[in-house]
Amino acid sequence: WPVINAHDTDHFQVTLFDDSSNQQSQWDWLTNTDVQRVSTGNLSNRQAAEVIQAHEIDILVDLSAHSAPRRLGIFAHQPAPLSVAWFNQFATSGFTEFRYLIGDASVIRDNEEPWYDETVLQLPLSYLTFQTNHPVPDVATRPVAEGQPFVF
Repeated sequence: WPVINAHDTDHFQVTLFDDSSNQQSQWDWLTNTDVQRVSTGNLSNRQAAEVIQAHEIDILVDLSAHSAPRRLGIFAHQPAPLSVAWFNQFATSGFTEFRYLIGDASVIRDNEEPWYDETVLQLPLSYLTFQTNHPVPDVATRPVAEGQPFVF
């Protein structure tokens, strides 16, 4: 969500397609007020693809992948000129409709890329982004780095 909130909406129009069937789903993480949200949760894959196409999306980025496999069928309808798999996707989707897959060297090794249907876009660090909305402790030095016993 930090990536979505940080988009420069002067240069990009961001539209989120909400696939939840609950109209009251939690969106308190969305702080970028220029991001548009469109409900698709109660639509069939074909209907959702038509809604996406009607919004004239240039690049459609899937954030669910195999965590919501029933929705992968949306991409068979090719609702956008370019479809990209990212997040919840650390292996090939098997869908030729995804032109790119965003990953990193920890989850997709160079020697594995020939087996992917997508062109892999390797990020220099982690392909995952996280942000907490609650207090968390600072990262501490590992005890073993200070000569102390290993701790489980």
